[in-house]
Amino acid sequence: MYIATFGNLEIPVVIVSRDVINRSSPILLIVPTIEKARLQSTEYDTCVVVDAGVANLEEDLVLMFTHVQPLASNRLGTLIGHLPPDILAKLDNALRVVFAL
Repeated sequence: MYIATFGNLEIPVVIVSRDVINRSSPILLIVPTIEKARLQSTEYDTCVVVDAGVANLEEDLVLMFTHVQPLASNRLGTLIGHLPPDILAKLDNALRVVFAL
């Protein structure tokens, strides 16, 4: 997970584009997060909860796969942590659902 800049906001994000693309393109595909407390429900296949403490997060966050978006690589900031295999498996499933793979 990285911190990305959106105007005056800094938001934790996950890069979902391929490593080959990430090394050669000025544009990355990312999934933004939102604070879990702001959502009424996270019981969707397109939401992945990442609990505080995982990947050095300070609060519970939700990866919003319905909001996959491009991000200029110069707006990508600090690496804050890595996701464990169980979260990566959920990430893969959410991408399959969103893109009908």
